[in-house]
Amino acid sequence: MASVSEAAEAILADEDIPAIDALFNNAGIITNDLVRTPDGFESQFAINHLSHFLLTNMFMPRLLTSSSPRVVNISSLGHKYYEPTFQDPQFNDINPESYNPAEAYEQSKGAQVLFSVGLNQQYAQKGLRSFAVHPADMDTGMYIHMKPEVLMDMAQRITGRSLEDANEALTKTSEGGCHWPHCCIGTGSTR
Repeated sequence: MASVSEAAEAILADEDIPAIDALFNNAGIITNDLVRTPDGFESQFAINHLSHFLLTNMFMPRLLTSSSPRVVNISSLGHKYYEPTFQDPQFNDINPESYNPAEAYEQSKGAQVLFSVGLNQQYAQKGLRSFAVHPADMDTGMYIHMKPEVLMDMAQRITGRSLEDANEALTKTSEGGCHWPHCCIGTGSTR
């Protein structure tokens, strides 16, 4: 959190920036294993949510001087697949071997959605609007170091389909050029 505070303080010290019209919170990571920040936080929750929370709150006075401030939190579709456990959001009571990186990622992105809702509730009367957005599927390089089993777990949680389902769908026929929704040949647009 120190680097976030330092960056925010440097920006706030700049007299040429009297207001902040829009803030895009886009820092994000995915890990394979339980990793803690120097502050002791679970790293995905710290970087994907707490850093945004800190930065937004440090910038709030400047945001509120704008006529229509916006806060955009980059979340993920993955937020839909996590069942919140408010008792241990930092995974302090978990054995590192049973740590599920997909759940931690989903929790951090769910926190972004809830943060956006909370910002709207607290600051709407002051003109601030906050949004949690899914950036769509893009090749950001974020997954390059992921263990295959973590990627498969995340894919199955999002799609509701296992790798075996996908394999079965692809081996049902040699017919190419087909659209395969829900592991069955589908029909595409006629346009």
